[in-house]
Amino acid sequence: YAWGGAVQNNGFLKNPAPGDPPARTVNMVKLGAALTELRDPPVLALYVYNSNPAAIAPHQAKVHAGLARPELFVAVHEQALTDTTDFADIVLPATTFMEHVDLIGSYGHNYVQVSRPAIPPVGEARSNLAVFQALAQRMGFTEPVFSMGFDEIVRNLFKPGVAARDGFDMDALLAGQPVKFRQDPAPWQSGLKTPSGKFEFHSALMAAKGQPPVPAHVPSAEGHLDNALRRRYPLQLLTPPSQHFLNSSFGDAETSVRLEATPRLKVHPTDAHPRGLADGVFCRAFNDRGECFLTVEVTTDVQPGVVVAESVWWPKRMRDRKGINQLTSAEFTDLGDCAQLHNALVEVEGAAPPSQTPGSSTADG
Repeated sequence: YAWGGAVQNNGFLKNPAPGDPPARTVNMVKLGAALTELRDPPVLALYVYNSNPAAIAPHQAKVHAGLARPELFVAVHEQALTDTTDFADIVLPATTFMEHVDLIGSYGHNYVQVSRPAIPPVGEARSNLAVFQALAQRMGFTEPVFSMGFDEIVRNLFKPGVAARDGFDMDALLAGQPVKFRQDPAPWQSGLKTPSGKFEFHSALMAAKGQPPVPAHVPSAEGHLDNALRRRYPLQLLTPPSQHFLNSSFGDAETSVRLEATPRLKVHPTDAHPRGLADGVFCRAFNDRGECFLTVEVTTDVQPGVVVAESVWWPKRMRDRKGINQLTSAEFTDLGDCAQLHNALVEVEGAAPPSQTPGSSTADG
């Protein structure tokens, strides 16, 4: 959030208590490897909330293999029956934004607002906060945060002194009014978070991390190098968001599915014609990680050598329950330990048409 770095006091929510042993952490990019390869100890329980990893995590074949392990206990706190709930031992009903209180910010502005529920929780649905606090109490955790009400958490969330400095009205915020934080129009004047406190065009810190100290082009091992891998898989796959889904959100909304119509692969004519691919035919995209099946859209909207699959369709709505992340890499980016979701090479060939339409909720869909 634009306001988050300056005013949030997240420490009381996430910092370990004095004397707590170090916890093992796993980057979600490596979820497939974590579930199938970690030992001493192996992962034996997985609690999923606010996510659909069976659809969105890279190297999907490995993720699905891990989720299917019989000794793994999977609990999913969800609003819909996603691909991940299909692997669950227990599904806990989650409230929607209409049923729980929340604190709302933005990536693009400096306002923050409390959203109060419009209706009480339906059935046995509970919010994230309610479930985590109940689990903490059952497990014997006594830290104050596990018994705080929402309003008290919000009052503790902002750094001391921010109200006086910015004229911040906490009562107005808790009453549901949007509150704006004033930002320094030139934050660099008080010093940057670099070792020198200045703009650094040559960064010794980057060099110490093994990265170029001056911004430079670093060729991608899966995409830019003329090597054996590129000769086997000559097409660069991009998986940008689709117009009618939000990553994997709305993947079960029939309106969104109808508007998207079918999982498509955009292919340039110079790549489509030598492969015998025409507009509307079914195809198989594949690499060493997996395969998925899509409908070809021949278009000059993409560059030669590049194919685009707007995503994320739920795997259960695709043939053999294989989604686009069958093809994406779980290797880390060089900075930030993020997924290289657009750094995947594939080959494409024609395939027999499916027995049912891609909008179907069956495995053949």
